Amino acid sequence: MQHPLDAFSRKPLYEEKESKGEKKYLPKTMASAFFITAVPSLFSSDLGLGDWFTTEVFQLTVAHEHEVERAAENILVFNYQVSPISVAYSNARENLA
Repeated sequence: MQHPLDAFSRKPLYEEKESKGEKKYLPKTMASAFFITAVPSLFSSDLGLGDWFTTEVFQLTVAHEHEVERAAENILVFNYQVSPISVAYSNARENLA
């Protein structure tokens, strides 16, 4: 399993099993889980044109878990969550006086 954009890579481990006098190398079970949180974000540009340059995007944070041998079966899980808290950005200057 490999993801080229974030350099995530896992190679399966193999176990040797003998059946009818023939050796076989079978991959061990592997479980991977990805936890993805999307945070809504709003960027407002202060160019004097009103809401013309307001952009809404989602920032993503990702974490993962990986288990070999202890997994009951081969499984790949993605857990998505949208954060109830949003972030607002602006390039407007603040008056510090």
